[in-house]
Amino acid sequence: MLRSVKSFHKYHVKAGDTQVGRIYDLLFESADWVVRYIVVEIHTWDTEKYVLLTPADFTRLDVEAEAIVTTLTKNEVYGMPELSERPPVSLRYQTRLHDNIDLPQYWPAYGYYHIPPHGDLAEVSQRVSAEILREGDTNLWSARQITGYHVQAINGGEGRIEDLIMDDDNWSIIDVAIDIGKWLPGKKVIVPPAYVKEIRWDEETVYFDMSIQSIGESTEYDPSAPINVKEECKVKVYDYLGRPR
Repeated sequence: MLRSVKSFHKYHVKAGDTQVGRIYDLLFESADWVVRYIVVEIHTWDTEKYVLLTPADFTRLDVEAEAIVTTLTKNEVYGMPELSERPPVSLRYQTRLHDNIDLPQYWPAYGYYHIPPHGDLAEVSQRVSAEILREGDTNLWSARQITGYHVQAINGGEGRIEDLIMDDDNWSIIDVAIDIGKWLPGKKVIVPPAYVKEIRWDEETVYFDMSIQSIGESTEYDPSAPINVKEECKVKVYDYLGRPR
């Protein structure tokens, strides 16, 4: 089933009948746009952390209950590697920026945040970006963070990433939903990720190998439009959010 990645952020994670957390993010590889990790947010009276599960750790989606069921036990989920052990490149960049400039600690130990304007940010950003590039391993991206990034076509543009569309059968991202913004106010389109030329964490920008006109002529995106097929009748009766239409 095709679905909005943003819709996953409200899904609960269940181990059997026990709720153990909720989905906070999906981490994907930019080389093939396939989800590698599911970030699960865990909050209990004595625990607050983000752990990494893989698609293989899940058995099924319960759309009506807005839940996803894992094969792991509650204790196994709690013992999975934490986000800090395998952070996406954009979070590595933000964390490294914080370590290099004098900013107040107003964000949580985990999760994502935006670095506020700072006088020395440009120089520090260049140095941090160079360090990360030398270290390598820059292909793991956060779906949550990339949503809202600027869109840059070959000849300019002022759009933003609205959402990512995923096939939950194989956890592959098949489309990038774009809010065209000032090009054509109110219009949203979907473009295959094959047209993404580059993602820049330091600019919070996705560069597309397409012109503004080509992006504007792409398939229109309406998250409430029927798109998914109910097998027994072969009629599109579910929207991108998994809701029956």
